[in-house]
Amino acid sequence: MLSAGAAKNSKPPAATIKAAMEAKKKETEKDERIKELEQQLASEKEKHATEIKALEDRHSNENTECENEYTEFVAKMLKTHRKEMNELKRGMKDMQNVHKTFLDSYVEASVDALRNNYGSPNL
Repeated sequence: MLSAGAAKNSKPPAATIKAAMEAKKKETEKDERIKELEQQLASEKEKHATEIKALEDRHSNENTECENEYTEFVAKMLKTHRKEMNELKRGMKDMQNVHKTFLDSYVEASVDALRNNYGSPNL
């Protein structure tokens, strides 16, 4: 039997060394695979960030274009509406004048009729 000191100085069996080397190789392969996957992930993140930026830019451009179209539409509507409102106001003024003339004429005719019927000069 070997003494305790002799067991410490003896070399490990070849199978143990081989198993340790295989474990180290597998660990290295796993590390390499992890690095590869991390690179793929970074690449995908960058690709997605680029696509998102392009979508944001497109959306911003569409939004600006829509706002410009809306502003132009409102300006045209106000101009058209203002023109229509002015025409309606003129029509109302004309109708007021016609109505006033009619009422003045009616009042005058009524007063004349009363004067003629009752002979009162004060009417």
